[in-house]
Amino acid sequence: MTTAEQRREAVRRIKALAAPMLKVATEFLTYLDERASDEDPNIKPLRGNLLGNHRFRVGDYRVVYRIDDTARIAYVIRIVHLKEAYD
Repeated sequence: MTTAEQRREAVRRIKALAAPMLKVATEFLTYLDERASDEDPNIKPLRGNLLGNHRFRVGDYRVVYRIDDTARIAYVIRIVHLKEAYD
């Protein structure tokens, strides 16, 4: 699958999300597309049972994700409200 195809597929899936989730997912994808480094206060590595993953903060929502640097793919584990993010 090419990068363009991956982006089209990501956009298709994002459109199926509810409005608040759409905003969060869009901000996350935009950030990933433009990121210069992981030295961002909105990104933190996770510990415990989520070790190896990171979280991206967008308002009251969290995107829990993992990046495969070799394949240059971000796997979104979940997008949830803060109160449900680390259950």
